[in-house]
Amino acid sequence: MNLIVKQFKQRWMLSVLALLIAMLACKFPGANQATQVLTLEATTDNNNPTSPVDTIAVVPTETPELIFSIQRQAAQVLFGPTDPLGELTTNDSLPFAEGNLVTTDPQGEALISGELDGQQCRIFVFSNTQLRKSACPESALTSGNASCLEAGSAVFQNCANHLVMTPSGNAQLVGTWVQVFYQPDQRMSAYVVADGRVQVQPIDEHGQTGNWTTLQPGEFYYTTPVLTESAVPGLPRRQAISWDRLPALVQFYDLTEWIGRGVEQATRSGFPYRDPKTLTGPADLIVSVELADPNARGFPLDWYNRLSANYYKIPVLMRITNRGGQSTGKFKLSAEGGTAESWFPRPLAGEGQPQEGYYAFVNEGISPGGELLIYGMIVIVDPALASQPLNFVITVDSCAGDEFFNDFCRVQEADEGNNSSNTLAVPPRG
Repeated sequence: MNLIVKQFKQRWMLSVLALLIAMLACKFPGANQATQVLTLEATTDNNNPTSPVDTIAVVPTETPELIFSIQRQAAQVLFGPTDPLGELTTNDSLPFAEGNLVTTDPQGEALISGELDGQQCRIFVFSNTQLRKSACPESALTSGNASCLEAGSAVFQNCANHLVMTPSGNAQLVGTWVQVFYQPDQRMSAYVVADGRVQVQPIDEHGQTGNWTTLQPGEFYYTTPVLTESAVPGLPRRQAISWDRLPALVQFYDLTEWIGRGVEQATRSGFPYRDPKTLTGPADLIVSVELADPNARGFPLDWYNRLSANYYKIPVLMRITNRGGQSTGKFKLSAEGGTAESWFPRPLAGEGQPQEGYYAFVNEGISPGGELLIYGMIVIVDPALASQPLNFVITVDSCAGDEFFNDFCRVQEADEGNNSSNTLAVPPRG
């Protein structure tokens, strides 16, 4: 009898302890973490199969629901938990519950807002877009701070730690401003960052996720589930790319209208963004230059060595980008530099081109958002200069030596004032 009383007291004390722990867990849950509920389960003592023993099992529950609202910015906006969706006929703010879906017509725009990490998260949904306030159905995530962009484009502002999902990509928002695109037909996801940082991750055709890539302001990223499918010619998938090459993505996938709506939001928030006119308008050539190693893999060493050893040959790599929205056609590059007392045009030889001339030529032109890498060498006839520090500048679409061309030379550009490269510093030859 005493043994029975003893076992009863043990079970009673254990139940009280479990109840106290559960109360504390509900009162002090971790920030942004799922609350844990403690429950009692009856298991069997292996030494005495007929005697049940009370144990504590930890069962995770879903993250508490985040409170969001929706407000019409321009008609037409439809929203609700399931089809058929109801039309939002007022500009008043209404609750937007977890799992709700919003769609907009070509002129429609909606604002979804809620507090995240002490900031007002603002999600702008516009122009033939479909977004659900939940994880995508393909995901294993069942709840939490996530949105699924099912089609179109949306801007996310101040949505720290928010997970933006599409069927072909994930984006974990670290910073303040990103525009996300998803095209169901091509299963293409794209991310353009104007402020803060965003971590993006591709999803393949089997639902497997790839490596995370961090995007900084002024960069974009795009992905499709199958890398063997057609993509933007010359534009690499699944890596951070400069805005300079954005025209290629915008024109290939016809994102101009959505970019235009994104510019409106970026301008209101004081963030820089690419004007849609620059993405479809005239060409815009820029160039950067760096020293190249003639012994590095890929450098045309035989071509480099064919020029007389009596000259001081400075191997360079020139990166030329067309930031504009039209192809360039043929153009040329020139070099000038030396010392402050001896600053002159210098012969610039381009790979595969005559080495006797002063200029390098691009005969095929560069497409919108395209990029071209050219190995070359700046040639110094006076070898005495090799013992001094030198500086050089490369000019793209150069007018040097031309007498009968227009003021803009061969390519009429949106910006004629950005054709000079960075200054290349060359140390004295050892």
